Order: sequence, then structure tokens, then C-alpha cells
Amino acid sequence: MNKWQLLQPIHFRADTEYLLDKANKLKKRAYTHKTGQAIDNYKFAHFHNDQIEGFLDTMPFLKHCKYRTSFVWLEKDTVLPWHTDKGNKCAIVWGLQGWKESCTYFRPKGHIGGNRADHERKWVYQNAIIDTSTEHKVVVKSKEKIMFKLSIIDKDFDWVCTNWSNSFKGFKFSQ
Repeated sequence: MNKWQLLQPIHFRADTEYLLDKANKLKKRAYTHKTGQAIDNYKFAHFHNDQIEGFLDTMPFLKHCKYRTSFVWLEKDTVLPWHTDKGNKCAIVWGLQGWKESCTYFRPKGHIGGNRADHERKWVYQNAIIDTSTEHKVVVKSKEKIMFKLSIIDKDFDWVCTNWSNSFKGFKFSQ
């Protein structure tokens, strides 16, 4: 796998209208980074129901890993600083709102802090598999970003991408 391949776009749509409706009814919780620092511009809510379970059942490889589902809100005009995710190795993310107004930056593995800007890669994505064990930051511009996040706890990015590809006969690439 290419050393910059830390994010794999997917063309697997979720019911955005349904998920946004659910997200808008949930109580948001403040996020605390694994360092203990409160991140004021990041809120989340764990959520799982029968409809979401039905959606996840379309991804057969999930039966072979531990995962949790949540909604994530990142406030507009904010930067989520460089970090790796707490408690998971990989995530599948569906952008519900504001994804066009945000950008995720990645640093290659093994290069933490002090890197030149040309060592960083950036992506604007709606739906993707993301290597959350790699240092990354998120910049949100003029609209709040809302995501539905499937956090994979015990399997890494390569495993998820391989099993996704096997389940869905590869990845569809945009021209």
C-alpha cells in the first residue's frame, strides 16, 4: 500500500436524511482527548438502533471486528489539532453536513511533529475509510461538520480496506 494511502474514499451511501434527523435529536457530549485535554469544538454522541444495525449488516466483514457507532460534530471556523484517535485503529466515516467545508491533513507514519508542510497530505472527502492511528488534523471552515462514524476498535486500516474491497469487489474511483 502506498505510504500516503491513509484515506480510502468510498462510494457507499448512507441515508443522510435519516441520520441527520437522528443526530439532531441526540444530546451532544463534550469530547476529551486521550491526553485529558477537553476539546471544546468537538462534540459526539454514541448511537445505535435497529435501522443502523440493518445498514451495518450490509457490510459482512463487520462480523469479524469490534466497532462502535457515533455522531460527531465539529464546529465551524475551527481546527481540530494534530492527533490520533482514542480507542480505535480505523474509522469508516459518512459526511452528513459540512464535509465540503472541511479538510483533513495527514502526516506519514513515524513522522510526528516538526514536519515540513510538503510532508503532509490533505483530503476533502464525504465518505471514506480513514487510518485513525496516523497523526491527522481537521480544518473546518464556514459550516459545522456533522459525521456518522463507525469506529473500528481492533482492526487496522489495511484489514478494513482489504475486507471492504473483498466484500464489494474493489473500490469505485471517480474520474
